[in-house]
Amino acid sequence: MTTTLNPADKSAGITLSSGNLVMSYTSGSGDQSARATTGLSSGKVYFEAKFAASAGGDQGAGLANIGANLATAMSGPTGAIICYPATGNVYKNGVSQGTINAVSVNAWMGFAIDFGAGKLWIRNATATPTTWNGGGADPATNTGGYLLSGLDATLYPIGGLPSTVGGPWTFNFGVSGFAAALPSGFVAYDSGAPTVTFLNNASWTNTAAATVHISTLITDCILLVTVYNEHTGTAAATVSSVTGAGATFALRKRSNGSATGGLDLWWGHATGDLSNVNLTVNFSGAYDDAVINVCAVTGCANQSAPFDTNAGLPAALSAPTVTWTPSFSGINTSQAHDTLLFIAGSVSPTGAWTPPTGFTNIAHPTYGGGSWACMAAVDAQQVSTLQSGITVTSGTALSNSFSGTATCGEAIFDALTADVSAGGGGSQARVMVLA
Repeated sequence: MTTTLNPADKSAGITLSSGNLVMSYTSGSGDQSARATTGLSSGKVYFEAKFAASAGGDQGAGLANIGANLATAMSGPTGAIICYPATGNVYKNGVSQGTINAVSVNAWMGFAIDFGAGKLWIRNATATPTTWNGGGADPATNTGGYLLSGLDATLYPIGGLPSTVGGPWTFNFGVSGFAAALPSGFVAYDSGAPTVTFLNNASWTNTAAATVHISTLITDCILLVTVYNEHTGTAAATVSSVTGAGATFALRKRSNGSATGGLDLWWGHATGDLSNVNLTVNFSGAYDDAVINVCAVTGCANQSAPFDTNAGLPAALSAPTVTWTPSFSGINTSQAHDTLLFIAGSVSPTGAWTPPTGFTNIAHPTYGGGSWACMAAVDAQQVSTLQSGITVTSGTALSNSFSGTATCGEAIFDALTADVSAGGGGSQARVMVLA
């Protein structure tokens, strides 16, 4: 995915230049606008825009529905949420949302969008990069934020100019460095890597066929199923199969070298309706407790082979001691636009779960219905460059507080890719955890 302003989705008097990232008002009358080529509906993304000449009025930038009228998107606005930099005013569907710090000529405005939370944060990225939405807001902690309710699920960056100014607006979707650091957990709008959102999990005690319910409007996606189980004082059970959702599941990786723990990663391509279905995880052997997480991945370049093709992936580690901090070293990828996955399981972590540096926690349920207890964590990080010899270390130690001798920790490292070089064609990947 390469996001630019769209030559086929702009007002007639707008001229695009510099790889369609700069828009200028060159002819005509009234407000005129240009929308981006790519709309998104999931993930935590960031882009910037700046203007080179100020006229106030309807000179603005923000997010718009695909159907928002290019002639009226700035005035009102209708079907859009727009920030007017000369004043800092923010309006959505004609209603004031608040005011950010005013932005001067040639200063960058930063837009952080969390589609999962349904919120937008805006800042003067050049002069006051730590002040969002005028103060008291922070996308990294989901504090404050302008609500996106009342707009479409899929939104497009947009810029507009009145007839009194030629602009230009310049947009940066990630093709070059930003004026200010990305908020924690966010990636460039045009990162091209899978995007992660939380979904669902289930917990069971020694049940041979354990189920987890899925209810989502997502279709034609990859389903990822991660399962950790522990068995008091002896080897854990293994997952013999995963069934349901009209998908054929295959084992991607198993890690069960510790004395009492086992961690599995299964995947399958689901093409049907997932609005009300159950997945069944079938175990071979007895266990004490088990935790199951389910994720969906959409838009991979190759639905039949969605993973990075590097020979070193997936990787697995098993706890050598009762208390252990998983750390993968020498990790390489063969595709650039990947979502890295760090998956871990344990009888009981030491303190609250903390993902590796740069990773976002997707799920970390715990369950103690049996004699012991267990936890399974899924963490993810989006990247847009090849990874070479990296080290990824958990922020939390894994341990067995129920036994002073039995090891239990397991970890798997893998990567999903959006790159066509992994095989086949298609759009960029998006990852969601199903609830």
